[in-house]
Amino acid sequence: MLYQERYTDGEVIQMAVTTTTGLPKQIRDVTHSTVSLLSARSGVSRMTQHRVETGESDAGLRTLRELALAAGLDISINLLPASDPDAAAGARSIIDASVDAGYLTPSQTEWAQRIRRYVGPELNPIDVVTEAGRVTNPLHRVGAVLLTGGWDELKLASAALSAGGEWLLSGTPVLERIADEPIALDPHAIVYAEDPEAVARFLSHLRPARAATATIVVMPMAPIAKVDSWTDGKFNLVAPVQAIIDSIGLGGSTAEAALAIAREW
Repeated sequence: MLYQERYTDGEVIQMAVTTTTGLPKQIRDVTHSTVSLLSARSGVSRMTQHRVETGESDAGLRTLRELALAAGLDISINLLPASDPDAAAGARSIIDASVDAGYLTPSQTEWAQRIRRYVGPELNPIDVVTEAGRVTNPLHRVGAVLLTGGWDELKLASAALSAGGEWLLSGTPVLERIADEPIALDPHAIVYAEDPEAVARFLSHLRPARAATATIVVMPMAPIAKVDSWTDGKFNLVAPVQAIIDSIGLGGSTAEAALAIAREW
């Protein structure tokens, strides 16, 4: 992921960029530059800028840095834990009959292709969910709110209902329901919600946390989380396979318990 520093009223703001498409325009927009000015200062032609912006061409890092430097910016590359919900959709299209590969978005299709490469031609389902979990880490999801403290399902459901919009539980609440026998695992709950910040406000008894200490992750609703979701009384729950993938992403005993359940399928 590229990080572009944005200057606004003298302040520096980091902007996450997951693709080079459109980056030249973003550089111009945040610095009020023009195509001609950047071309003259960077040595990158107007045509090259246009081809990168429209996706006709992928620019190398050197080209992008020249554009950024010409506008008084710079580009850095940071290695971060992957957390892309599209990877779960790609994985489920391989092993889950409820997810039709023909309806995947381009990003989800790319993830399906990646995961096929990662696991090899045998497409072992355990390997598929393991690889998907590695790159869908809920603790590092953009827009997620991390909390710690004691929780129960009723409080989570009540907060989600009070916040409004669609919501689903994942992690421990689902694993405990689908396990054939009692399991020992860290009490990690995931709440998918349309407005994570609003849900968090109704969980005021909990404390903000970092990834290493979080016990609850409230994260933006993902379309794949709704596929084959189900209800148990008052609780809206993601599909078992989605909970397995989410839980593997959490790591620790939660991931171990998820894999143990998956091996029994």
